Amino acid sequence: EGRSVSGNAEGYGKLTRSDGGSYEGYWLNNLQHGKGTEITADGSRYEGHYKQGMKSGEGKSTWNDGRVYEGHWLDNKMCGQGCFTRPGGMKYQGQWKDDMMDGNGVYLWGDGRKYTGQFQ
Repeated sequence: EGRSVSGNAEGYGKLTRSDGGSYEGYWLNNLQHGKGTEITADGSRYEGHYKQGMKSGEGKSTWNDGRVYEGHWLDNKMCGQGCFTRPGGMKYQGQWKDDMMDGNGVYLWGDGRKYTGQFQ
């Protein structure tokens, strides 16, 4: 559903995949571009910004196992400031680079322990 220009998805539209996944949001030259929501076949969900088909900018990812990341993305990777939580109380708030904790941050364990400092 949506608008097509010369056979390419443009503007706002919805794609439903054969596996049950979907994307609803903005397109440019057949790529996700701008704000959108993607739901994968396993029920995981990303709501946020895309640039040329990749998660880039602010967004929130919720995996089907209960993990959640909310923060900055770059080229489909957690990068910049963000908060990651897991079921059971684990939480990390801080800097990310290439999907890894990297830089200043605070790590909380489910039992209440806390570490504040540098991560690499």
